[in-house]
Amino acid sequence: MEHITRLLKWPREWSRWLMLLLPQLVLGQFSDHAHDHELDELLHHHEQQLEFVENNGQFGDRVRYRLDLPHGQAVATPEGMVISMFDPASVAQRQREGILIEQEVQRGLPMRDLTWRQRGHAWLMRPVGASPRMRVEGRHAHRGTSNFFLGDRQAMDVTSYQEVWYRDVYPGIDLRYYPAEDGSLEYDLLCNAGSDPNDIALAFDGIEGLRLNAEGELVLPTLLGEVSFPAPYVYQQVRGREVEVPSTYRIDEEGRLRFTLGDHDATIPLVIDPIALRWATWVNTASTGDNHGHCIWVDPNDGAIYVVARVVGTTDQITPGAFDVTANGNLEIIIGKYLEPATIGGSGTRVWQTYVGGNGDDNPYAMEQGPDGNLYITGQTTSTNFPLLGGPDFSGPSIDQQGQSGVDVFVLKINTAGTSIKASVIGGNGTDNNFDVRLAANNDVFVCGSTTSTNLATLNPGTGASNTNNGSNDVLVFRLGQDLSSLVWMENYGGSGSDVGSIMLHDLVSGDLFVGGNTSSNNFPLLHARQSSRGGSSAGFIQRRLGATGGALWSSYFSSSSGDDANLLCMAFNNDRTEIYFGGVTEGLNSANITTGVYDTGHNGSNDFYVAHMDIDQNFIAGTYIGGSGNEVNMMGLNTDQNDDVYVFGYTGSGNFPTSAAPDVPLQTSNNGGDDKVFLKLESDLASLEFSTYYGGSQDDYDPVGERGIKFSNCRIYTIVTSESNNIPLTQGALNTTKNSSSSIYEPGLVVWANPPDLLGNTITGNQTVCAGDVPTDITGSEPAYVLPTIVRNNAASSYPSLGSAATYQWQISTDSLTWNDIPGATAQDLPGALVGPLTQKTFIRRIIGGDACILAGAADQVVTVRIIGVTAQVTNVTCNGANNGSITAQSDGQPPFSYQWSSGQTTQTITGLTPGNYTVTVTDGSGCQASGTFQVNEPPLLTASVNVVDATCNTSNGSASTSVAGGTPPYIYQWSNGSSGSSISGVPGGAYSVTITDQLGCSITLPTNIGNTGLPGADAGPSIEITCLNGPAVQLSGSSPTNGVSFAWTASNGGNIVSGANTATPEVNAPGTYTLTVTNDQSGCTSSDQVVVTEDTDLPDASASVSGILTCAVTSVQVNGASTTAGVSFSWTGPGGFNSSDQNPVVTTAGTYVLTVTGANGCTSTANALVDEDL
Repeated sequence: MEHITRLLKWPREWSRWLMLLLPQLVLGQFSDHAHDHELDELLHHHEQQLEFVENNGQFGDRVRYRLDLPHGQAVATPEGMVISMFDPASVAQRQREGILIEQEVQRGLPMRDLTWRQRGHAWLMRPVGASPRMRVEGRHAHRGTSNFFLGDRQAMDVTSYQEVWYRDVYPGIDLRYYPAEDGSLEYDLLCNAGSDPNDIALAFDGIEGLRLNAEGELVLPTLLGEVSFPAPYVYQQVRGREVEVPSTYRIDEEGRLRFTLGDHDATIPLVIDPIALRWATWVNTASTGDNHGHCIWVDPNDGAIYVVARVVGTTDQITPGAFDVTANGNLEIIIGKYLEPATIGGSGTRVWQTYVGGNGDDNPYAMEQGPDGNLYITGQTTSTNFPLLGGPDFSGPSIDQQGQSGVDVFVLKINTAGTSIKASVIGGNGTDNNFDVRLAANNDVFVCGSTTSTNLATLNPGTGASNTNNGSNDVLVFRLGQDLSSLVWMENYGGSGSDVGSIMLHDLVSGDLFVGGNTSSNNFPLLHARQSSRGGSSAGFIQRRLGATGGALWSSYFSSSSGDDANLLCMAFNNDRTEIYFGGVTEGLNSANITTGVYDTGHNGSNDFYVAHMDIDQNFIAGTYIGGSGNEVNMMGLNTDQNDDVYVFGYTGSGNFPTSAAPDVPLQTSNNGGDDKVFLKLESDLASLEFSTYYGGSQDDYDPVGERGIKFSNCRIYTIVTSESNNIPLTQGALNTTKNSSSSIYEPGLVVWANPPDLLGNTITGNQTVCAGDVPTDITGSEPAYVLPTIVRNNAASSYPSLGSAATYQWQISTDSLTWNDIPGATAQDLPGALVGPLTQKTFIRRIIGGDACILAGAADQVVTVRIIGVTAQVTNVTCNGANNGSITAQSDGQPPFSYQWSSGQTTQTITGLTPGNYTVTVTDGSGCQASGTFQVNEPPLLTASVNVVDATCNTSNGSASTSVAGGTPPYIYQWSNGSSGSSISGVPGGAYSVTITDQLGCSITLPTNIGNTGLPGADAGPSIEITCLNGPAVQLSGSSPTNGVSFAWTASNGGNIVSGANTATPEVNAPGTYTLTVTNDQSGCTSSDQVVVTEDTDLPDASASVSGILTCAVTSVQVNGASTTAGVSFSWTGPGGFNSSDQNPVVTTAGTYVLTVTGANGCTSTANALVDEDL
């Protein structure tokens, strides 16, 4: 399909305001149905929205749809589209005058008419000789409707549309108007199959002097200045890809615009994608026996190249001091590390190269670098002393099952310095082969191959292995722990025929493992199979298995055609790992495995290569053959690039293998003898062969086994080849270009291809600063040339085939220098600013060299920056909440001198004394460009704080206080009134305190606080008490406390004894001594104590009694006398006849015994008797 792009190019003073028209001519083949999916895919769609309002009576009769733009208008009429553009200055004048009239009315002046007159230009873009069937229709209605009330006209529920189409403008040709990527108006001319683009003739009614300038641009003279459309851009859609077709404008004798188109063919893609040999050298040159190169790897971190080969006998180019400089058995592993030259013609570097092996045959087949940076290599060995450990870097045990039978599997890791190895050997009592290795994210190792062993479960219990051999070879897949000392799991399975696992992929995200290979079994184990039958004599198989356990998720044949063989050898993910490309060799495939629209749908003879494409859930996408009439003997590798294009390396005996032609010039167009290597690139959809070349010499160039012989990295493709020929194409100046062994011995070579080739003199210039809304000036670029090596064949030099000009350009644009988009129509050496259009933000522009090639440093690292005058500012916020010490300093990247106009009225670059808020500045630079920016002066949150207090208790210094601060600007400084400086204080007595908190900017707050004290409870043991005969033998103490909520506890000492009530205030005691009362505050636990002393006085007083005489007849009374030596006593007498007396010496008149009771002061008593006699 073809696509023409033109821009309206205005004089500078109008450029930032005017509507852009982007006409495009699209050629393609599609049905007439308006919404065909095929047609929709051809068209450009953008996210911008335009509103073509349908006329339901609110506009004039000739209006079908109307689009209003800020400074223009597009009106769809039956004859064509009327385009109007308005002078922005006059529009602004009308706005100003309208505001002025409104202000006059507000002041009481009468309303007046506008004196403003609209200034603009309009023209009708009209298809000349249009078909009478031409009609106008809206497409893609917007949600919602509008109502119009215009004078006496009104319209309700009016629909607007995203696009307006003129259908059947000419037979098979439609005209489409739609929003451009920048929100302006764009149009396409759509030419259906059978239409004639020569019918197109566009008149611009209202434009006088339509012309073309020297650059082929269309120029429209208008009242507002000249408007120019850049030269047309025409594209074809060929097999899903946009292909440019040469095109120019032509103005016929009637002044109408027409298009002149170059050749275009919708069935043949036009792709310019150069690939060239960059560096090629022999790995070994003087082997005593056949030496085959099997696998290659490129370190993505430093670009180092690692190769693996195997040699029968000995070879050369083993570097001094290598891990092992001596061959140990019949078939020896060779591992080498190389650096390619920085420039074309350089020698490159062989960093190290070493033997590794035991006393038997050791054959490596696959290599991959692990997450740990080490290289992991797998293959097969018959050695009984295969080296398991060597060098300083590795240690620990290994699995060692070698020597049970003829062939076992080895897994070897070697560090990138080539100084240390560790290996395990795994196998049973049969033949165990393996052909691929992959690494898990944790550095576990996956291996696949085949086995005939019947004791794998016995040797590896608990791994899932089986002791059953199902028939001939069974598939062998296992996961080995990262230290190579234990098996995680093992699966051996198959049908009754021969089943071999050849290739794997591991998805690091899901952890799943994809296994491919070939089978002759008609009962191969299947699960959810896409194809459930083998088809021919043998077929490929492909499976998805759980990486964690080895269990199958699905398993399917990849079927051959009846009676034919197929072998699945190679696989690669697409970039997002949702799809798989795989390939191999076949005599013919099931018809469901070859799809329409691919490069080659027919089998060409004997074995062909095939490449297939499906997603990871078995949804088949495409499949194609590639081959000649002879035998394609082995596919050695398949890789994808960042475009998901597919690179294939293999060997062929065909003399007519398809090769590419100019501009994708092959290095070698024919088979030079025997089998030759072929190297090719297929487009991601498998529809086009973008590059293909032979590579070989006059003898046989061939290897029968190996699926990891290619590696894509950074726009280079690395391959390892095997050749008997001494005249394969190598690069002059490379390490080794002479083969010293005989032509009957194979030697390995390292071959590097570049896509695109290296460039010389690739520069672009045009760094600039423009006003916002301006179109940048043109950006110029040099005309680079490809740098190609000199080819040497057996030391005979020749020039590299000419690739022609390197001038395959695509300009790209970006606003972040990370995400790039093609600039439509920008495929010339220089970039006209008009193709970029007005810019409103800083923009990056670069030029890509190499057509469909990947973006290589040197081909796209030249970047031009178009800066838009802008304004930035250094803002100093206010220091404290509510302060007015903020400032702003404006800065601009325009041309000095600058002037400044702030919204606050200031005109200096720096404004100060600012309170929080927004401030807008307009900067005008020395060229008159203006830029505005609004900047905010902020204030910190209000500094607030609170204090959490823990009171002191029991009159001790155990109080504390801690602060909680918010707002302000951390960190904070604390100063307490007691001299402390932390955020809290502790171990202090109760009392009044304060803390001052100061933030980083000096804002402060002072908080007073009081730390309370719970105090001690009162304790009173009461008065001292003496135990006497009056109150004894026990007395009650009188303890008390003025504090509420307390408890009492008494203890006795010094002979005291508490009879009862020890936990009350008033206990009973019965012995003299010291009594201590402890009072406890039940809430705080604080205690106080007091003592009382209890004494005892129970001594008996002295008592004696006597009579002073005898009663007689004459003496009728006598005195009884009481006496006591104890002081302070009292006396009490009792006697006959109820006598009582408290006198010390009472007189009695009756004879008898009188009892004296003497009572001491302490209440104790003693008695004495006095007998009064009577003598009558």
